Amino acid sequence: MIKEVININNANDLIETLKDKGLLWKSCWTNYVWLDKTYYYRLVIFSNGDYGLFTQSQLPIVEAHPEIESSYWRDYKPYADKGYKVMRDNGVDAGSKESDNTVWTSIKKKEFRQTKQWKDFKNKIIKDNCYVKCQDCGKEINPANIEVHHLRPDLYDCLRPYLFKLLCSECHSNYTKNML
Repeated sequence: MIKEVININNANDLIETLKDKGLLWKSCWTNYVWLDKTYYYRLVIFSNGDYGLFTQSQLPIVEAHPEIESSYWRDYKPYADKGYKVMRDNGVDAGSKESDNTVWTSIKKKEFRQTKQWKDFKNKIIKDNCYVKCQDCGKEINPANIEVHHLRPDLYDCLRPYLFKLLCSECHSNYTKNML
């Protein structure tokens, strides 16, 4: 089962993240040619303590098979070899959702937040994370008052848990006022 997914922006970001998490650099990562491409890799930490780097297009396959808990892509590859189309037909988002150049105006965002899709996702992410504290300041929050912050506003409708933070209203307002 996946414990945490962290976006890795570049090699230095990976090194700092590993240091913060008390994890070691794996020698197999030395030749990762795309490590300096923004948002291309995800550091996946599994509940069994294993961890690995996966590309943004590999991550949905890893998420679809929580029983494997392996840091090696080779363990997931047979599922990918069946074809992304088969996975999509079975409800698994098998590719990465990139920005479609949609301009997310405040009206469009408000309309999106009224959809069943968003409400179901928001309830699930809060329930799955069991957070009663703000992920930034650590302040205790009444679950009814948790605010879900989009880490990638350009991917506003991409409902992947690692693209969100659960925050108190004060911390969330700090993010949103800095975006204006």
